[in-house]
Amino acid sequence: MSSTLPPEAAGLLALGALLLLPGLLVVRAPWTAVPALSLAFWTLSWWWLPFAARSRVLLAALAFFSVLALLRFLPKHTVAPPPGYTGPVPSPPVTGPTTGDVPRLRSAPSLAVGGVALALLVPLPFERHAPGPEMAFHTTSARLALWRDGAPATYEPLLPVGPFGAHSPAVPMLAGDLARLAGLDPARAVVLTTLVSHGLLVIGLYALLCATALRPSAAALAALVGLAVTPWPGVLAMWGAGGPTLALAFCLSAAALLLAHTSRPSAVAAGMLLGAAALAQPLLTLAMVIALAVMIRRQRLALAFGVAAVLATPGLLPLARALSVSEALGVLGSPRPQELVDLFTGLVLVTLVVLLARGLREGSRLSRTLAMVLVVTGAVVLFVQVHGWLAGGQMDPESRLALSHLAEAGRPLEAVCAPEALVDWVPALAGRAAGGWGAEAPRPWVPHVLREEIAGSPVPTCTKKLDRPSSQP
Repeated sequence: MSSTLPPEAAGLLALGALLLLPGLLVVRAPWTAVPALSLAFWTLSWWWLPFAARSRVLLAALAFFSVLALLRFLPKHTVAPPPGYTGPVPSPPVTGPTTGDVPRLRSAPSLAVGGVALALLVPLPFERHAPGPEMAFHTTSARLALWRDGAPATYEPLLPVGPFGAHSPAVPMLAGDLARLAGLDPARAVVLTTLVSHGLLVIGLYALLCATALRPSAAALAALVGLAVTPWPGVLAMWGAGGPTLALAFCLSAAALLLAHTSRPSAVAAGMLLGAAALAQPLLTLAMVIALAVMIRRQRLALAFGVAAVLATPGLLPLARALSVSEALGVLGSPRPQELVDLFTGLVLVTLVVLLARGLREGSRLSRTLAMVLVVTGAVVLFVQVHGWLAGGQMDPESRLALSHLAEAGRPLEAVCAPEALVDWVPALAGRAAGGWGAEAPRPWVPHVLREEIAGSPVPTCTKKLDRPSSQP
């Protein structure tokens, strides 16, 4: 969609719409669950509403949900009983979400957590792409979804593999929606999706800690400081990049709903979140489901897990079609010792911070001062970590300009030769297939589930070589 706004501003407006709708319509949802429920809906709708152009589905759904959201602002009143009525007095109408064990949004701890989640979006204007080969693959996937205006069948013509969606499709699908609504380049849309995943992770951990009967101030402290002291992004590196953060955010919000609420609708909402998490990172989601089954012994778990399985099944079918026995064994054996150490260290540090927050005396002036200092310090460190990770993985300006020139001047279906350091970004940023001469040519990164497909496919013959802008006439 075209817009007269700067792409970053249009992207933030589009993100706001996707975060508020349709979660705002769930009248009993706590504020911490609204953005996660909304993004879960948009993630799952790619597979449950596949028969129309995605742009039409987005616009129609947003218009429909916006009209329904207006009803939330109409005055509510109960109808007076008829004369002589002696039955029970009707309960007042529900005018807003119930908070359960989560404080209201206007409380100081909630404002601190929400403010940090919003502040994490600040690096968007300064980062051109998310770092790492897996994030390049997500960017390529988002670009293909944007071209197709829906879910393609394969990753061609940019990558000679398929089926599309075999690897953690949640991040590229949400990035495709943002790019479509705001006119963002897919690479910038992936950055925005990554940043909002970090923000949802902060809110989800805060909601979960509140659900475990931790005081709101202590929960905010534990969430911010706990995430700040973890070795980021190595703590989730054994599950990949991009997708694990979003999956963990969904899982934490689902766990908070299951712990803090006892109704069946909350179990259905938790199942919806778990289903979306499975599309972001299925192995991490499976580990969280096992942990929930051990910690929560309730019948509602069966309902939540059943809803998750039903909603996630269409999106997991590409993975089931592409996965072989050898690829599955490769996935299980892929974690490196350092990744396991980072994961264990992160869990220990978060646990220690939660115990520290629980032990602080609420009425002590010294404790309040210390808690405020720790919250501010944790927020700053967390922001620096996320921004440093993004900034440290940016390619040099000359290479970025060369890829941009290639996207504007090259033919759509030509194959481009590039050095090994840039081969992942030829399809991601330039929208061209990466080619070469001979079987030894560098190939773009693909996940384990697609390694056999790309190994058996021929290398496209180069029709153009990636040159620096300074070397061009």
